[in-house]
Amino acid sequence: MAFNLDQSFEGSTDGNTGNGIYNLRRAADNNIILGQSFTPVLSGPLNKVELRLQKEGAPTGNIWVEIHADGVDPSAAAQLGADSATVDVSTVSTYAYIAFKWATSITLNPGTKYWILLYGDYTIQIDVGVYWAVDTTSPSYAGGNGGRYGDGTPNWEDISTYDAHFKQYSDNPTGGYFGGKYY
Repeated sequence: MAFNLDQSFEGSTDGNTGNGIYNLRRAADNNIILGQSFTPVLSGPLNKVELRLQKEGAPTGNIWVEIHADGVDPSAAAQLGADSATVDVSTVSTYAYIAFKWATSITLNPGTKYWILLYGDYTIQIDVGVYWAVDTTSPSYAGGNGGRYGDGTPNWEDISTYDAHFKQYSDNPTGGYFGGKYY
């Protein structure tokens, strides 16, 4: 299986542990789901996503990613494929890209918006959780934006002023632009 980078964003890491706006399952904000929308260009199926994460404290349990269709509340929109393989949250340390892979690739349509949704099953505690690096001062990814579910209310919040750091990979693209070449 090939891992060909399709979409990615990496900006500044403002708005993270300092004020906790993009944390998962931390009692201070209690975001149950974090997300970033993206629009693939390559036609190969999705097989891996990397998220730039950091943990705070010592959470125990797992984190995983789901890919969902776009919608008013992407967490309620159709899930494409299965959940990614889980990652033991204790293996996350300082900001680094953590890989989430699928046993069976997920078919995506180029030019269609989808959501990467991050979930966890560890206990919600004060100052314990996982942070997803997010740029709130100069978000520039044109193919999507951030979002979260929770933050004190049971509603999805689409946040056009956030872009989370991510990399989305496709397998064996059969058309599109990659690495400075057209296929």
